This record gives sequence, C-alpha cells and structure tokens, in this order.
Amino acid sequence: MTALRIALIASVRFPIREPFAGGLEAQTWALARALTERGHRVTLFAAPGSDPRLGVAELPVHRPVISPAAAADRSMPSPVWMRSTTPTCI
Repeated sequence: MTALRIALIASVRFPIREPFAGGLEAQTWALARALTERGHRVTLFAAPGSDPRLGVAELPVHRPVISPAAAADRSMPSPVWMRSTTPTCI
C-alpha cells in the first residue's frame, strides 16, 4: 500500500482531544488516529489545544469583532447567541 498525504480540517469550535466535546471531535480524532496507524501522513488542521499526537497544525482562531452598527441591525443574532457559537479559543 502506498502511504498517502491526508489533510483533515476540523471545526475550530473545540480542540480535537479527549475528553471530547462531542461526536464530531471524537470522530475526527478517531479518523486521524486510524489513518496514521495505517501508515498515512496525516495533517489535522484544528483548534489550539488539540492532541499533538495527531500531527496538528493549529488554526489561528479569532473572535469576530462586531461594529455597533452591525450589532444594531435587526437581522443580527443576539449577543448571547453570538457568544455561544463563536470559538472559545483565541
């Protein structure tokens, strides 16, 4: 079998590490680990704090800056919703 170079791009909401935040993080971790064990060269693009054994390339994560004009727009989600859906790592 020929070893492949594989890039996995994970969500940046939570790091890919145990204990897992949810199923997406667990699945990504298991996939990266299984591919590596089969001899493939895996690069996992993920949030800071992810398991370094997975060949992680950390993605820089920055919270969005919402201008007062944008925040006042009626179509803008509430500040509570924005805080709960933006990445927790900076």
